[in-house]
Amino acid sequence: MHFGHERNLLIVIDPGAAGCSMKTSDRYHKWVEWSKEDQAYIGKCPDLITGIHGDDPLAVYRDLCAVIEEVIHYFEAEGRSLPAPRTKPMQEVA
Repeated sequence: MHFGHERNLLIVIDPGAAGCSMKTSDRYHKWVEWSKEDQAYIGKCPDLITGIHGDDPLAVYRDLCAVIEEVIHYFEAEGRSLPAPRTKPMQEVA
């Protein structure tokens, strides 16, 4: 599989498919895109973190999901409420 650096990569997983139950982290929109400025793939989840980066888009997405799980665990361990998800997949994010 080849990912060109001039294209955005969007990975969307439907948690309702195949009878899966939705995890808390599934409520938060996550994506990976190429940053020409940084010359790296950037993983974003603006409702919880600013982002992470790396050379492999699939590894960045995997790491992003792990970081989001850690953030959620931290909030829960501290007894804090998670912020409401505001970013929607079809909404432009600036």
